[in-house]
Amino acid sequence: MDATDSPLDWVLTMAPYRRDAEHLEALLAQNGLPVRRAEGVEELTALLEQGPGVLVATHEALNPEVLEVIRRYLIDQPEWSEMPLVILLDRAVPQARVRAELSAAWPRSRQLYYQRPVTTLELLSGIQSILLARLRQRDIRDRIEREIELRRELNHRVKNILASISSIFQMTRRRAVSLDEFADDFAGRLAALANV
Repeated sequence: MDATDSPLDWVLTMAPYRRDAEHLEALLAQNGLPVRRAEGVEELTALLEQGPGVLVATHEALNPEVLEVIRRYLIDQPEWSEMPLVILLDRAVPQARVRAELSAAWPRSRQLYYQRPVTTLELLSGIQSILLARLRQRDIRDRIEREIELRRELNHRVKNILASISSIFQMTRRRAVSLDEFADDFAGRLAALANV
């Protein structure tokens, strides 16, 4: 499935062993989740630049070079973005140590861990929830961008109005011979501006 077929972001997967990678990719694709697989550091770097919704990786794939690529990506994310990292841990690994190492490598990142073998329902539910949260993040980003644009437009209009008022003031002041005449003429001009 192509990422453009879904309103949800796509899933980036990384697993060093072909069987794990193919199984994970097939599982996600069969359940309607757009997925792309990175098989090396260069491919991971290129795919991260395209902005996946979530990275799903087996802990075996996380060598020091991969950890650094992901760390740089997380640091450079826009402020609205928080790409979660789903790590699939083997039962035999010391899980507390792996979690501590990854937390140190990726401080302040959102990390979710699943112990393999993980049930299909549990993994799919977790990833779909993550992708829905990413969709909400993008909605918030879009709202913020619209609000910023509206504020810019409002600031521009206010500046134009103030420039018009200043111009009206100067023209009225030049023609007025008394304070009362100035006040009446200025009030009339402001009323005409307000009607426009």
